[in-house]
Amino acid sequence: MRYRQYILPLALVLAAAAWLWRGELERRDLADRIDDLGTRSERPPARPATNSRPERRSAIERDPVDWQAVAAELASGTYLGGLLQTNARLRAAIEAMSVEDLLATMEELKMAGLEKSQFELLEKHLTMAILLQAPEMGFSRFAVRGKPNWDWFIGEQFSKWVARDKLAAVDWLRQHTGSGGYVPREMIQDPFFGFLRSDPDTAAAILATRPPEGRLEVLRSLAMNELKEGGQEEWAKVMRSQLPPEDVPKAIAWPVMRWSDGDGSPMHLDQVDAYMERIGVTEAERKACVMVVARDAAAWWLSTGENVKELSRFEQMREWVARHDPALLEPATLVALAEVAQVEGFDQAGGLALQFHEETGNDAYLTAVLKVADDRSEPALLRNLIDRLSDPALREKHREEQAHRLE
Repeated sequence: MRYRQYILPLALVLAAAAWLWRGELERRDLADRIDDLGTRSERPPARPATNSRPERRSAIERDPVDWQAVAAELASGTYLGGLLQTNARLRAAIEAMSVEDLLATMEELKMAGLEKSQFELLEKHLTMAILLQAPEMGFSRFAVRGKPNWDWFIGEQFSKWVARDKLAAVDWLRQHTGSGGYVPREMIQDPFFGFLRSDPDTAAAILATRPPEGRLEVLRSLAMNELKEGGQEEWAKVMRSQLPPEDVPKAIAWPVMRWSDGDGSPMHLDQVDAYMERIGVTEAERKACVMVVARDAAAWWLSTGENVKELSRFEQMREWVARHDPALLEPATLVALAEVAQVEGFDQAGGLALQFHEETGNDAYLTAVLKVADDRSEPALLRNLIDRLSDPALREKHREEQAHRLE
């Protein structure tokens, strides 16, 4: 019994010793692993398998250069996963060439016996490389007339230069224009519409490089369709600041118009309302917008879907015009009658013309429809329209013009 008092302390000592020994073993094991990793890191890397292939050279890195192969590789380049072009090495090799070598290569291509499409493809890629390195010299040299599709290409490349260095690009454009250099409209259109929403000051500076009287027409482009989605306030601001006063109303009305029969449509009545309110139109600008609407039956709708029956679109448009400016109702109706003849038919337009003539006595309603008569027009309706003309000289004029349809 006298030994029991020593049993518990002895057990604690033994347990502590065991715990310490286990920790020492783990420490030694960890040290061995670290030594092993160090030994491995000092070994030379394993040689690649004898059957591994070297990286494939691009067509332009072969000696001698096969320009047909280079053109084929450029033409067949695709994107892998949307990130990497399969001909990226070839494109990088071209971009790494000096300007002097690129120009010399262009001369060499002329003697390479290439097909036209191959030569044009290579020429564009070499030109792009030059424009990246020496844009001032490059655009002065390559902005030329008479090359098919070249203006589109130059306009696209100029937009990229504006994105990289807008101050240098606009300054070059200003000097080039001032010295009488050739500037295709795409060099104005592409960067103008590309920067209008995000940087209207740059868009305005680009447009300002053109003579004032030619600024609006150089912007005539299907890109106008984009203004139906945004950039309307920026467009109005730039037009008011950069155009002669007489051109501004026409420019303000451009976003309202239909710019393509295939993939575009005019603004609808409520969209025109929102546009005019958004930009704060003047009276002259409002008149221009209203008359544009009157000329296109495709605009005589409400985009909300709350439209009247199809045959009443004309009256819907007239009510809309009267709300904006009653003084425009007659001129808008006159230009709209020709559109009714084209869309609804000559009989429909003729009936409306006779109705308005009965109410107002204005021969202009009759002549507006007679001007668009064709060989499908009903002879009896033509005679009625002509006979109702109050001006004898006007009656005789239209009888002579329509004689072959009245027989």
